[in-house]
Amino acid sequence: TRLLTVKEKKQGAGEHPYNVYQFPELTDNYSIVLPTFIADAELSPKLKGILLFAKANCECGTNHFTVQNRTGYLAEKLGVGKNQVNGYLSELENKGHIRFIDKTLIITSSHFPLFITDDYDNIIYSLIYQFCLLKDTVPPLKDKEAMGWLGAKYVGNYKQLQTDLNKKCVTLPKTVHLNYFCQALLNRIPTGKNVTPSFIM
Repeated sequence: TRLLTVKEKKQGAGEHPYNVYQFPELTDNYSIVLPTFIADAELSPKLKGILLFAKANCECGTNHFTVQNRTGYLAEKLGVGKNQVNGYLSELENKGHIRFIDKTLIITSSHFPLFITDDYDNIIYSLIYQFCLLKDTVPPLKDKEAMGWLGAKYVGNYKQLQTDLNKKCVTLPKTVHLNYFCQALLNRIPTGKNVTPSFIM
């Protein structure tokens, strides 16, 4: 994908026309990093590098990925020792930028929002995502069919979604999919299969 595309040509005051460029609209398979990340003096370059690496490995549309070993995968990919990586991860945890639930690394830093467009899909998914984190459960992956069903009931009524989550989902299973929330909140299960995360060895 080209970073810039030519939108149009314009004739300036001089003899030659000039190009007007624009950034292409991204619809999938991209990550969001706020400019505040670069300016965050609390994070050393090494910690920023680990966060960027973690974000690049997250499941599409999420801020988490699952690994077999807490430090082994990162140590191998970053080319540093396990003890050193463990120290970095502990520092990031203490600063509130990441957390681990079971074998899943979850980026909790405010520099990495789940979305920038306030459409109903994003808002509903974000509310479920944060609810799962409060329950110490790994959030589910996005599923188009399940999101459509949830949106049909809760679009524009997000406070009701929060109320229903607290009332109908008092406890969550260790592994949860959006189909689970459709069953709990709508008493319906989408016909498609549960979307399951990949597992990094």
